[in-house]
Amino acid sequence: MLAAKVILFERGDTWRRALRVLGGDMPHIVETRSIAECRAELEEAKASVLGLELTARDGPDIVELLRDLPTITPMAAAALFVSPDDAEVLPAAEWQLLQAGARLVVSRRRRVGEFARFAREHLRQIDRLRVHSSAEIPYEQRVREELPL
Repeated sequence: MLAAKVILFERGDTWRRALRVLGGDMPHIVETRSIAECRAELEEAKASVLGLELTARDGPDIVELLRDLPTITPMAAAALFVSPDDAEVLPAAEWQLLQAGARLVVSRRRRVGEFARFAREHLRQIDRLRVHSSAEIPYEQRVREELPL
């Protein structure tokens, strides 16, 4: 079965607080304080959404995690949070971060709603896959459900 959750890695609580205030109908968030803890959570739920706070301290480990994601699990999706203090280097690095595997980069707290929408959509897609991959649903019924009305 495909297990999925929202996993947030940050050493403080800036993004978690912003998600609580601006995230709207945000699913439950599993908070981690280290990359190793984040990887362990991902092992338990391989189709998860990762929200990773990118800092100079953790940058190399985060890029390594992004590059490892397709090997660990191609079903996971990752987004990066960049502190406004570090955002001045973002334009030069954003393309490289996206190439490394991030699907979204959020650099302002007021844009945290984009991550919430991204996470909800990813989890909806995983739910659809979970339902349609179920052996209990006959093939004919799955085809009828997929056809436009």
